[in-house]
Amino acid sequence: MKYLKYIGICVGILLVAFLVVNSSSRMENSLQRQAQLDQKIEDVIFESKANNEGAVSITVLPKIVSDTGALEFAVTLSTHSVELREDLTQASVLLDGNGREHMPISWNGDPAGGHHRDGVLKFNPIVPVPQSITLQIRNVGGVDERSFSWKIQ
Repeated sequence: MKYLKYIGICVGILLVAFLVVNSSSRMENSLQRQAQLDQKIEDVIFESKANNEGAVSITVLPKIVSDTGALEFAVTLSTHSVELREDLTQASVLLDGNGREHMPISWNGDPAGGHHRDGVLKFNPIVPVPQSITLQIRNVGGVDERSFSWKIQ
């Protein structure tokens, strides 16, 4: 009887030790995977994409801000025939690889009006990091929707 009590205690201690080691190992693996994803993000070099449909030409170059994970898009709009009055925080949406929509948090650039506008459209980080992103700009220059897509992973 005495021995059963000691055996039970030993088995309990071994079980707790196993669970602690297993949990620690899982957390370490998770941190390693996230570090690998972070490294992939920093290594991604995006190419500039352009769309010349309608009366307005739009060029977009994405950037991932390495210290925050925020997504920024350098956007250039150019036309010779219409006023560029659109609020790009309302006309733009970012789709992740799962089709979820993310709204921009800011536009830092030229105000509405004129024939040429440059600025940066900023989005919060997407967690987990998607395999691809698509920036859609809607209802600019008589075009219902323009899509600019990039692969991340």
